[in-house]
Amino acid sequence: MLPAQNQSLNTIGPCDKVKLDNVSSSLRLAGSIARVAKVGDVIGLLGPIGIGKTEFARGFIQSLTHHDEIVPSPTFTLMQVYEMGVIPIYHYDLYRIQSYSELEELGFDAAVAEGILLIEWPESIGALGGVSRLNISLDVDKEGPSNSRIISFDPGLGWQERLNNAIKAFIEVSDA
Repeated sequence: MLPAQNQSLNTIGPCDKVKLDNVSSSLRLAGSIARVAKVGDVIGLLGPIGIGKTEFARGFIQSLTHHDEIVPSPTFTLMQVYEMGVIPIYHYDLYRIQSYSELEELGFDAAVAEGILLIEWPESIGALGGVSRLNISLDVDKEGPSNSRIISFDPGLGWQERLNNAIKAFIEVSDA
């Protein structure tokens, strides 16, 4: 059985929300966050099907590897690894995962020890990642165009300052 879904991530609460007007903004924000990520980070991407979790992961991965890196959804493979950068990036889709033993089969523990984890549908792993966990929730901006999104953050203690720096850098570039 997987850890309880309502365990604390050891956070100090969600950060402010960021409004993204288009996919390009999502890719830039993902790149800003990627630049402050480090080994052992567990980044959960939450939101309904089709909201842009894989697109966000694509921006994150491409900013640390090659900008033309093909980043498919790991829906059927469950995990894709990208080792072209300095730190390996493990991209998981846990939508169909039912037990911790399935995670172990995917090399989850080794991935946390040596790389950065991007996890779509992280609800099934509970609070794994602790202070190095960052949850990013994507939602439709009901007041904006159909492709605009509201992004909210729930950072573990190890993410607070880095996340603030990443958001500040994103806003500075957006305002330039």
